[in-house]
Amino acid sequence: MVDVSPLLRTVAGPQALDEVDRILTEVRSKCNAPDDIFMNLGIAVFEIAANIVEHAASGLNRLVQLQMWVQVRAHDVLVEFTDDGTPTDVDPESQ
Repeated sequence: MVDVSPLLRTVAGPQALDEVDRILTEVRSKCNAPDDIFMNLGIAVFEIAANIVEHAASGLNRLVQLQMWVQVRAHDVLVEFTDDGTPTDVDPESQ
């Protein structure tokens, strides 16, 4: 297992997405996942990061902190995000 976490602690703003991209490039170089699998991981990770950037500060009058952890393991890659922003209820059935 290659543990490269925590990799990111930053303000949840547009620059955070550039940092996520940099980290994914670094992680890609450390794992042997097929290109299509890693592309799907990248899409999911970017969607989560973008949602934090877009929604976490909703209704707040302060900067929101975002953290990203990544673990490259033998057969998978684990990515975890946390933020100190406003919790949002999501109902996947409402779409």
